[in-house]
Amino acid sequence: WKAFPMDETVTALVYGTTDESSSVGPYLKDDGGNTLVPEIQNGYYVLIDRQMNEEEDILHRASFNFSIGIYDTDTDTLYFCRYDT
Repeated sequence: WKAFPMDETVTALVYGTTDESSSVGPYLKDDGGNTLVPEIQNGYYVLIDRQMNEEEDILHRASFNFSIGIYDTDTDTLYFCRYDT
């Protein structure tokens, strides 16, 4: 587990990122496109890449198989998300 703030990869997977030329994610969203995890200010997170292809960046793959755990220390809430394509 790592302390917040989240790294760029986990932020893109959970909340999405946008810059002047592109956008990535979010991948963990409902049918309406809303993120499944609320904005969290303080906590810990873990990314488990179940595809285990270390040669490719997880955000540049054709398929995704990962789990993310996020613990919100302010609300004492654990979020666990699993994504498989």
